[in-house]
Amino acid sequence: MKNNTRENYRPKSGQQTKGRASAARQTASVSQESQPRKSAHRTHRTSEIGLFLLHHQQMMWQSLQRLLKAPVATFMTALMIAVALSLPAMLYLLIENAQTLSSRWDGAPQISLFFELEAPAESVTEVFGQLQQDQRFSKVELITAEQALSEFEQQGGFKGVLQHLSSNPLPATIVLQPKQVDGAYHQQAIAETLKQIKGVEQVQFDTAWIARLNAMLQLGQRAGAMLAGLFALAVILVIANTVRLAIESRREEILVVKLVGATNAYVRRPFLYMGLWFGVLGGLLALVLVHCLIWLLTDPVADLSQLYETHFEIAAMTLDASLLLVLTSGVLGWIGALFTCQRQLRMIEPR
Repeated sequence: MKNNTRENYRPKSGQQTKGRASAARQTASVSQESQPRKSAHRTHRTSEIGLFLLHHQQMMWQSLQRLLKAPVATFMTALMIAVALSLPAMLYLLIENAQTLSSRWDGAPQISLFFELEAPAESVTEVFGQLQQDQRFSKVELITAEQALSEFEQQGGFKGVLQHLSSNPLPATIVLQPKQVDGAYHQQAIAETLKQIKGVEQVQFDTAWIARLNAMLQLGQRAGAMLAGLFALAVILVIANTVRLAIESRREEILVVKLVGATNAYVRRPFLYMGLWFGVLGGLLALVLVHCLIWLLTDPVADLSQLYETHFEIAAMTLDASLLLVLTSGVLGWIGALFTCQRQLRMIEPR
């Protein structure tokens, strides 16, 4: 009996196959129904992204067209931005050229020992012999007082005047060329040692002006960074005020758009692109001003380099620096417009 009961409750193989087939058909029908839903969701999402990008594109070109419809006002605002940007850009360019000039100095550093006028020639010669034996110097040259006077007469053109002097006003000099000079501390140590020589009145490094120039350049870099920050703030304020006036002039239009359900993000897009265009135009005008200033300084710099018997020209801004200036100006314009829109659009709400 027990066996018969178990056999009665045991499903047949045919019934199992039918059950499995039915379950498979149900699963397939559910998956087929979900596929159109997923594809529709993807299509809807793609269309939303396309509309979002299309609206940004339209607002970008419409903002530019609005600016071009008022060319005088647009030019004046862009010119104000250009003046604010050209000053730190020109300072940066001058510092870069000065650094290039200092890096070109590849001459070996020299030390000049100026003796007292009353120092006897025998003591000067003795010191010269001692320094020749010093291993710290690769070259030692003696310039007597008579040789210094003769060179000054030939180079300065004062031969007729110097003949009437009762005594020689130039001291004897020893020029030293160190084998290596590692920094200002080493230079100072050598100078302190040479100052202790009897009869030496002054010790002078011929490359001391390089150290002074580098110190001035570091100071100029910090001052330029501070100046650039201040003028960047000025650019943001100028664009923010301009965008604020544009928002106020379109106040009624903004109210109508908000009444039909537009969000603040939707309304502020044309004003953000307005700030961006102001920044880009200001950056382009700043490049023009910088190149004009370089052109005006070309001849004076050439004359000065000829006086020092060197060849030096002011290098213009590179392509990377120019693109960075325009991009930075555009970002500042976007920030200024965003700052104004966040504040002004909250105050314009339909009642």
